[in-house]
Amino acid sequence: MTSFDGLGMIPIEILMLGSQKIVEYMLDLFRSPDADPLFRTKLMVVGFESVGKTTILDCFFPLKGVLTKKGLISTKKYFRLQGSTLTRFANEKSISKVDKIIVFESREWEVTTLPKGFGIKLVPSKEIKEKEIELHFVDKETQEVWLTRLKCA
Repeated sequence: MTSFDGLGMIPIEILMLGSQKIVEYMLDLFRSPDADPLFRTKLMVVGFESVGKTTILDCFFPLKGVLTKKGLISTKKYFRLQGSTLTRFANEKSISKVDKIIVFESREWEVTTLPKGFGIKLVPSKEIKEKEIELHFVDKETQEVWLTRLKCA
């Protein structure tokens, strides 16, 4: 059985034909009955600034968890931040019923930390008709991860 570790194992004749033939060659290797299953891969995202590299990576690796939403009544809700979309589900046990979807576009939301506890405040700009949102976390580390993602969204 043959093992192919990296692009160095692709025949030079295939490499000379360009990226389309390289992809076809790699797909043929994948479909081969002699192919070993591969359980790891690497992904490299390159491009100019502000074209969406981080956003697409955030879509592959969404943040999710049960957070406390403060309003008139404090409630625990299941949230998922995927790319620039924050989804709030109906309750902490049901991730099939979507309660609210907020898309962060063009920096329309101001994201700040709350002075007490481990919270984040999301304040919409005057152009969009949304209410402020307060999210509370169990610890500082979780707050920082969500804060970083929300500021990049």
